[in-house]
Amino acid sequence: MCIMAHVDHGKTTLSDHLIAANGLIHPKMVGELRYLDSRDDEQARGITMKSSSISLLYVPGAAQRPEGPRSVSHEEKLSAGFLVNLIDSPGHVDFCSEVSTAARLSDGALVVVDAVEGVCIQTHAVLRQAWEEKVKPCLFINKMDRLILELRLPPEEAAARITAIVAHANMIWSAFDSEHFMREADAVLAAEQQQQQQLQQARDGDGGEGADEAPQVPDQDSEDVFQPSKGNVAFGSAGDGWAFRLGQFAAMYSAKLGAKPAALAAALWGDWAYAPKERRVVRARGRAGQGGRRTMFVTFALEPLWRAYSVCDGEDAKAVLGPIVTSRGLSPQVPAKLLEGGDPRAALKAVLRAWLPLSEAVLGMTVEHLPSPAAAAPLRLPHLMDGGSNTALLGVAGSSSSSSSGHDLIADAGNAAEQQQQQQQLDEGTLAEVQQQLERTYSALCASSSDPDAPLVVFVSKMVSVPANLLPRAPGDAAAGGCGHAQGEVFLAFGRVFSGVAREGARVHVLSSAYDPRLPGQQRQSAVLRGLYLMMGRALERLPAVPAGNVCAITGLETAILKSATLAGSPAALPLAPMTFQAAPIVRVALEPSAPGDMAALAAGLKLLNRADPFVEVGLSEKGEHLLGAAGEVHLETVVKDLRERFARVDFQVSPPLVAFKESVLSGGNAVEGVAVKPARVVEAATPSGCCVQPPDSSEGAGAAAAAAAAAGLGELWPHITSSVESGATAGFQLAAGAGPLCDEAMWGVVFELEVRLLLPAQAAAAAGSATGLDLAESVYGPFSGQVMGAVAAACRRAVLEGEPRLVEALYLCQVQASAEALSGVYAVLGRRRARILAEEMREGSGAFVVHAYLPVEASFGLADEMRRRSSGAASASLLLSHWERLQVDPFFVPSTEEELEEYGSEAGGPANLARRLIDAVRRRKGLPVEEKVVAKATKQRTLKRNV
Repeated sequence: MCIMAHVDHGKTTLSDHLIAANGLIHPKMVGELRYLDSRDDEQARGITMKSSSISLLYVPGAAQRPEGPRSVSHEEKLSAGFLVNLIDSPGHVDFCSEVSTAARLSDGALVVVDAVEGVCIQTHAVLRQAWEEKVKPCLFINKMDRLILELRLPPEEAAARITAIVAHANMIWSAFDSEHFMREADAVLAAEQQQQQQLQQARDGDGGEGADEAPQVPDQDSEDVFQPSKGNVAFGSAGDGWAFRLGQFAAMYSAKLGAKPAALAAALWGDWAYAPKERRVVRARGRAGQGGRRTMFVTFALEPLWRAYSVCDGEDAKAVLGPIVTSRGLSPQVPAKLLEGGDPRAALKAVLRAWLPLSEAVLGMTVEHLPSPAAAAPLRLPHLMDGGSNTALLGVAGSSSSSSSGHDLIADAGNAAEQQQQQQQLDEGTLAEVQQQLERTYSALCASSSDPDAPLVVFVSKMVSVPANLLPRAPGDAAAGGCGHAQGEVFLAFGRVFSGVAREGARVHVLSSAYDPRLPGQQRQSAVLRGLYLMMGRALERLPAVPAGNVCAITGLETAILKSATLAGSPAALPLAPMTFQAAPIVRVALEPSAPGDMAALAAGLKLLNRADPFVEVGLSEKGEHLLGAAGEVHLETVVKDLRERFARVDFQVSPPLVAFKESVLSGGNAVEGVAVKPARVVEAATPSGCCVQPPDSSEGAGAAAAAAAAAGLGELWPHITSSVESGATAGFQLAAGAGPLCDEAMWGVVFELEVRLLLPAQAAAAAGSATGLDLAESVYGPFSGQVMGAVAAACRRAVLEGEPRLVEALYLCQVQASAEALSGVYAVLGRRRARILAEEMREGSGAFVVHAYLPVEASFGLADEMRRRSSGAASASLLLSHWERLQVDPFFVPSTEEELEEYGSEAGGPANLARRLIDAVRRRKGLPVEEKVVAKATKQRTLKRNV
């Protein structure tokens, strides 16, 4: 199970409570220790940056016993206990790759949502990640104490807000199922717009049904993934350590109300009220206080909690909390002197933790609603096998009576026939054996078999770097894990066993995503599992073997795996599909060592960093600089710190952030109103030798061209010409698409219609069949394919310049939450950064405003600090990569008419031109020529003082 949420929604504090339920940390340290945040910068920033794993044991009902987990015997642990592999993932958008690695290794997800902030943009992202990985989710609405103590909402309004959050999460998931929104930003904006429309309809109503503070939600049906009445939604406060599900209150009140717990749990959610005089459940009509009844969720679930929290407003703690302790039998867990003490908040926490323990609600929901590895394997396996290069080997023939596999595996004869001419192709007999082994492996994966003789399949989602002295040593080991490193770092493969049993010392086959079992000599390496470790947060425990369904760390694979791979016990296995990330590293910096002699150490450190971070990108620029790519500003700061302190251990200089742009042309569909689009012009370019070939588009054209070539005496030379032109034209297009004419950035959204023609020289016709009549001049200008490549690249670049070129920049969807007093500062910051405001609305029930805007990535650096400084800490911004957009400014615009000079000024085509300024900055960084004035004012070169 992985925990997913937006940043600062309480994931790590929730994890601390679950860990404390196992007795690993003291209850007083919960929320302060942040056990799974093992990095110093995580503790300093207060956010999670790396996904961490820990294994927990859950015994139902143990948390409600007076002795707690200590009262569970060893026999009860083995008979009634559940092993939960918990992975805490980051919530910051810059570390979305860690969410992908956590989701791939999990069968279920616990989505945490702040009850005050609601569903945020990163909540959309993690829900999409869970949906793409076919992970079954549960919902936990956290920080409900803020509704009571900060917003001071009555129970009725709090219930409306909670109902809206559940409905919002269900709407997002249903949108994924229908694939209605192609981009995450569209889903965020559509959800906000729908909520505003529903609120407006509610305000315009007659005050009856549907005129609540939040949109009313229809009765839940089987299509909704989050249904509190079914028990897969929990409510609570990780800060105070309590949580509940509707089933818990249904069990409390079932005997008193004379109803079955299942029926009462269904009535506790929705538009249902309890009539005490009639002793039956009726439909709640209208709003409470306006002729309508309060819902049962308000009466039986929220009002007792609101009454308990009244001790924070000066109520007598013993008078309010004493009846709860007496009626629920909590005296052994809550001493009487605690209720009589002077700290009512401490007494409240103690009573609520004993009455509604958080671990019991969350882990009970996990065990009840999230699938086990054996139950999730048949559902997730089609997705895990999709995307590989060998999925054609798997053919689903329909459901079979056999419960072990349920699928028939057949070889694709067409693909096998096409690959018979490849080297290292298996013969028919060996291929049949491979097919049998594939069937056996697939059956084991479907059942998540942990039999000793089951085929071993392990997926490694990322490589984790830890200090070598943290690895526990086995007796006789010279170095920890048998793989010490000169830098003091050891790489652990963080993965999960999907089938079989991983044993220490076993030899495995490391398969890349492009591996084909019919070509076992390619895309495959061999390695030994030198050490297996159980990850317990910041600690590691060595294990001799790990069965299927468990998460572990493996040493001995640092030379065989770069970022992720599939481990198999036999070459006759298919690799699992590679992971998909929701963003791309669009922020880059150039690195240069302070001392030239440290260049080798910097290059070696970059290689280690590239392996340790699943999302980072390293490379070389055209000028030979080392480039480092990251997802965002916070991610960049983290990886630079790791490179300087852990991997390279040398001092180096970091350039300002280099933002990636793209180049395009202005088309009629995206032109600004009033701007005429020039018609497309034909651009011609010829090879230096003057010869050019047109590849035929049809069989008739091919025959005609071959006949013309034979008549011209080019029969022997014609195959060489056609192959040279085809390869040269393709390479030329790729060369032009990778480096456009404006600033050598990749092209985007441009279609080229390419026509290549053969120009026979005059002497070729006079030669009358002489094969030497066509001179390709390869001895002078190089291979003919290179000549064609250069001509095609030049033609494509010239065509872009003739077609109204435009610069394309990446845009963030920026969501700012601020108070009313901070709105002026928020708009000032966004205005200076070229942001485009999309919407502004006020959160119902609070004074907070939410502003949505499109913000260019180029102008996003330092946004959080400036926003915090201008708003005095009353505003916070969240960013989500939205899309690429053409900058509607002509970089070559020069005002010529009187109207243009009056409107734009004489300097509109120079420094004032935004597109030209961005292009010149990129060209200057890449060392390309820039058209700029060296002498601005020749009469003032001797001094720049204004008084001269």
